[in-house]
Amino acid sequence: MRTAASTLNFADFLLVDHRTSRIIYSVEKDAEFGTSLRAGPYRTSNLAAAAARCGQAPDPSATCLEDFADYLPSNGKPEAFMAAPVIDQGVVIGVLVAELSIDELDTIVTSNRRWRHEGLGATGEAYLVGPDFLIRSSPRMFFENRDLYFEELKGGQTPQHEIEDIRRYGTPVLQQRVDTKASRAALGGVEGTGEILGYRGIPTLASWGPVRVSGVKWALIAKIDSSEAFAPVKRLERDLIIVGVVALLAVIVTGAWLSRSLLGPLRELTAGVRRFAAGDHNAHVMVRTRDEIGQLCLAFNGMVDEINEKNLVIANKNRENEELLLNVLPGPIANRLRGGEKGIADGFAEVTVAFADIVGFTAMSSEMPPAEVVTLLNGLFSRFDEAARELGIEKIKTVGDAYMAVCGLPVPVPDHAARMVRMAIRVVHITREHAMEHKVSMKLRVGINSGPVVAGLIGKSKYIYDLWGDTVNLASRMESGGLPDMIQVTRPVYEKLKDQFVFEPRGEIEVKGKGSVEAWLLKM
Repeated sequence: MRTAASTLNFADFLLVDHRTSRIIYSVEKDAEFGTSLRAGPYRTSNLAAAAARCGQAPDPSATCLEDFADYLPSNGKPEAFMAAPVIDQGVVIGVLVAELSIDELDTIVTSNRRWRHEGLGATGEAYLVGPDFLIRSSPRMFFENRDLYFEELKGGQTPQHEIEDIRRYGTPVLQQRVDTKASRAALGGVEGTGEILGYRGIPTLASWGPVRVSGVKWALIAKIDSSEAFAPVKRLERDLIIVGVVALLAVIVTGAWLSRSLLGPLRELTAGVRRFAAGDHNAHVMVRTRDEIGQLCLAFNGMVDEINEKNLVIANKNRENEELLLNVLPGPIANRLRGGEKGIADGFAEVTVAFADIVGFTAMSSEMPPAEVVTLLNGLFSRFDEAARELGIEKIKTVGDAYMAVCGLPVPVPDHAARMVRMAIRVVHITREHAMEHKVSMKLRVGINSGPVVAGLIGKSKYIYDLWGDTVNLASRMESGGLPDMIQVTRPVYEKLKDQFVFEPRGEIEVKGKGSVEAWLLKM
């Protein structure tokens, strides 16, 4: 094991007993050795996550990679772990875990720090960025000129505590943030090339694309400063000026025609290059000849067109991402999230919450092919969504065959209870129609309650907008304790709507955690 770790440049090799989740072997014998990854001090680490995920199924080809995270046994230094199951006679008896080395990953990404040898010049580099927009490999300047690196971080308004963390851990991995057009596009699964503003605030020419390894998604970005990238163009401009001077001397001898035929295209090309460098990405030059200068003009025009096409593709993808975000979150919440607000949570004094569940769906679906189950639920819930959209109701989520919605947030409305009852009546009728169309027996049970709730956004990579509070819990109990094809409401709903709808008192029903609670059934 020690030889394997040394040969493969792993920081450590560990063996985890699948039955007890205890680390029974470690090459380095660090602090985690001998501890339990189920109940020990490192049970929430990415080491524990890798061991648990890879021990779920006896698949000899399975590998599980857990992304870099701060790791306490390494004094808080970021570590990543790759695991594989140890299988005996078809049963997982253990998990082999390799602790990946940041230094080895840096060596791979930087080609052993031979940037010039790889054709990246004086400012070119390649680096990895994680889904949290934090880097997974160190930038070039961190190795070549660390003092200048920290100065540029300060100049780029990087918080002082992040700079101190980089100094303390000796690595910018999981410390330095890279949120650029290139990193956002690559993490979105889009490959591309173009001129962008780099993480140092300097214009760069970059090429980017996604990297997926065992379920972990990173972005790989290769870039070079625009000033260096366009240096050949500037040298060409200088050379063209020299040629122009020589041509001017020749013009004195040979005449005005030769002057126009040589210097005219050169001046147009120079002007086009200057317009492009100034930000006019639609700059084109006239191709007047078929010689080398004409070919250079054609190449310049082609470069401009290609960059414009890439920019258009990136703009379209950003628009698609915007539409996807609005499908997941309410519009006002999405706007607050885009504005940089974090920890979004609000209290609402009065909303109405509804839960709907298909009676006996689990038993019914067990006799149906999976594809038919999905088609049946998708069609039904899509019609629910359309009804909610027409009535100004926010769908919160679906869990299996259960549907949850709320009215009165994030934008308060005075008639939230009435809207929700109309929604409930509509979804009951929709369920009946859907059952007849698909020739199945299907009845809906609906529970409604009004009151205060707390609503907020949870998650980082996959956002979920959810509700909490006794109002939500009691609405759920109204549904679970209701009757098939009926809508059951609490006293707050009854008091608000008793003059608009007909209710039948059901008396007190037993509610888990609440005891006896009054309930009414809506007569449809």
